[in-house]
Amino acid sequence: MGLDTTHIALDGEHPTGTVSVKLNRQGKPEYLIHEGVAWDFIPSDSSLEALADKADAVCFGSLCQRSAMSRDAVRKFLEATRPDCIRIFDINLRQSYYSRAVIDDMLRRSDVLKLNDEELSVVAHVLEMRGDNEEVLRELRQRYGLKLIVLTLGADGSKLLTSERVSSCRIEEPITIADTVGAGDAFTAVVSMGLLQRWDLDKINKAANRLAAFVCTRKGAMPPVPQTILQDLPG
Repeated sequence: MGLDTTHIALDGEHPTGTVSVKLNRQGKPEYLIHEGVAWDFIPSDSSLEALADKADAVCFGSLCQRSAMSRDAVRKFLEATRPDCIRIFDINLRQSYYSRAVIDDMLRRSDVLKLNDEELSVVAHVLEMRGDNEEVLRELRQRYGLKLIVLTLGADGSKLLTSERVSSCRIEEPITIADTVGAGDAFTAVVSMGLLQRWDLDKINKAANRLAAFVCTRKGAMPPVPQTILQDLPG
């Protein structure tokens, strides 16, 4: 993919991470994420801290923090970022690999929270928040001082919420879903770049929905993206 691999750690002691994926009848993935793999042992060193100091944005999740070593690496990286770095918590609640302590700690370190509608109900339960979705989103934003919450709603599109406004978007053109693997990450990528480019919320929302919808029409997480979509993306 042409990515810089300078800061990717090599682990000769543990196997490469593997995930068994089964699609349900709605085309949504169900995961069996195997343990004791290399990304459970992400090391932290001075070169990563130097990289963090240069970052304009950093995206992190909760899944890799199921192990103490990787959790420590994520926290050290976040602590080394500049105050103006955009910290995006793309929460990923899989199997039993999350806890109230990790979710609360990561939210306190975040500027942006990205989650889907299923994850929202779990977060509300774990953090003992009551009310409908709008009330929970409002409490999340206020309790943790979040600048933006990104809520994806599957076929119903998405909402981007700040203290001043709510942007709602839905792809109106019908699509044929091959699978939904990678769609959430594609959405987050567009949000990240849109924020760095200081795009309007509605513009970010529309572009993110368009790319995520395209990914859903192809098998696999990283299909080649046509120029007609690339030209409308930030970056």
